[in-house]
Amino acid sequence: MRRPRPRSRRRSNFPATNRLRISERLESLGRGFTAPEALAIAVYAALVAEGKGGYPLEIVPRGLLLAVNHSGDSDSTGAVCGNLLGARYGARAVPEHWRAGVEAAGVIAALAEGSAVEFGPAPPADAYGEPPMDWHVRFYS
Repeated sequence: MRRPRPRSRRRSNFPATNRLRISERLESLGRGFTAPEALAIAVYAALVAEGKGGYPLEIVPRGLLLAVNHSGDSDSTGAVCGNLLGARYGARAVPEHWRAGVEAAGVIAALAEGSAVEFGPAPPADAYGEPPMDWHVRFYS
């Protein structure tokens, strides 16, 4: 006959209990005021969100809300988590009503697109293999 697992190791089927455990684990990583803590919280939030599954439009908000709803430096942890999930799923995974409120959305989109091109598999290059001058001055107008 199998012995039951100790109470602390049993899994609960109740979402509130699971949320409590997730938030306790998140708080145990620190408050996010140092870079290692902020990174740990952001990565944990992104992994928990992905672990619960779903479509990208469900995963990204879940991860971001987890990253910012704690007792520490939530703007830093949210920014790092947003970068991780954004790199994985793209801007379309962020709810439209969240994107609509961003002041510099056009500039951010242009920078993101430029970064993807410049650091991608085929960056712009002139005859010498260097980025062309128009690439350097595109934001100086």
